[in-house]
Amino acid sequence: MANLGQGFVLLLSVCFHFIQSSPLSVPLITWSSIDTKGDLPSVTAGQTMKLSTAFKTLVEPLIKNKPLSLVFLQDELSADDLTKYASSYPHLQRIFQTKPYTLVPSVTKEKSSIDKLISNTASEVEYVDSGSLSDWKRKDGDAKVVVFHLEPVSGSTNEGKRAILKSNDLAMHRIVKAVGEKEKDFGVVYTAEDASQLIANILLEENVNDDNGMVSRHLLQANTGNHTQRLFNNSCVMVHVNSIQHVINGTTTEFITSALPAWKTGGCGSNNLGCSISMERPGVFGNYTNATLLIEFKNKTANWYCSSLHFSGVHGGVSFTETYPCGVTESVIESPVNDRIDAPMGMSFACHKLTFTIPTTKNESKDKQHTTLILNDIQIQTACDGSGVMRSFNSAYHCVGFFTIEIWTGIFVTLVLMFGLYVGIMMMMAIQVQDRLDDPKGKTISMTPASE
Repeated sequence: MANLGQGFVLLLSVCFHFIQSSPLSVPLITWSSIDTKGDLPSVTAGQTMKLSTAFKTLVEPLIKNKPLSLVFLQDELSADDLTKYASSYPHLQRIFQTKPYTLVPSVTKEKSSIDKLISNTASEVEYVDSGSLSDWKRKDGDAKVVVFHLEPVSGSTNEGKRAILKSNDLAMHRIVKAVGEKEKDFGVVYTAEDASQLIANILLEENVNDDNGMVSRHLLQANTGNHTQRLFNNSCVMVHVNSIQHVINGTTTEFITSALPAWKTGGCGSNNLGCSISMERPGVFGNYTNATLLIEFKNKTANWYCSSLHFSGVHGGVSFTETYPCGVTESVIESPVNDRIDAPMGMSFACHKLTFTIPTTKNESKDKQHTTLILNDIQIQTACDGSGVMRSFNSAYHCVGFFTIEIWTGIFVTLVLMFGLYVGIMMMMAIQVQDRLDDPKGKTISMTPASE
């Protein structure tokens, strides 16, 4: 049995090297409680299927022909994860050793999700979230299709993902075992909603143009000319910036250029400690050597924020490390200088210009160099807030004060109009009519002029 499991893992390792035409894909595994080896469709090693094709070929027959179908959905997973985290799947490996199964290592996403395809096919579908997995029990008369959303792994560290996948493997085993005690014939599907972010970053280079549109280029595609890198992604933090400028005593150096050497991206983090991203320009670049920008983020209850920025390297043969605090300039009125990075959970942060300076002290030497770090047209998305959305930016939270110039203008105009309305109403209320009128049947009212 152990040799079969090791052989399967080796087979996956060999097959997955052929999956280059569709990098953003997920695996799909199906099996049945009853031996249906003769009815299994043929799947070539390394074969890529569209989600609609895989669903119609593998999943839909289970839903229509089986009295019960169990569908386990991971939030993100790639075929490579089955080998990288093989120790997290002891129960799934036992299925591979004892049950006829079908594995499609590469299923590409389409507009319709697997949830929608299932709801369009089955008349009765039960959905179970990750928090209810341990409490779920099969009852007579329940839906024929049960969709289980497993505990998500997005945003977790390498060891955290390993532990979560192992916990989900155990949860699937317990559910399948419990159902098997009541139902003899049922089908099981294991797949994911999205590809693993880490694997996607390895297989796919994402470029963002000036209009923030996503343009994808495969690693095997020819690269002509120098490439100006503006997107930085380390699977924990994604940053798109059009300009990084470092100013020393009035001399400005621009780092976002097409000149070599290329950037190196590092850093990461965890949900508890926050996360960080480092962007290094290795080697010699102008008067700088190994210039590195490190941005650190932390989490609050409802938002994530930048705690500090560090810019280091060698300038003019002298090593330096500068720490810029975030959020020194705070005002309810829109400030011409923005140096605060702060956004609600699940949103990205965007700003037209961020200017960071080091606060001066009273005893500071007059000969000390004054430095400034400027980031133009920047957008930041973190996964350490639990969102796990790293293929595109979420809705942006822009760097404007609570009261902008436009808001102040609107308030002033509204007050002027309200004052004019108040004056007009008061003048109308002050109008008085004469209290005496002529009576056509009586004596005419005559007024005697007062004597001088």
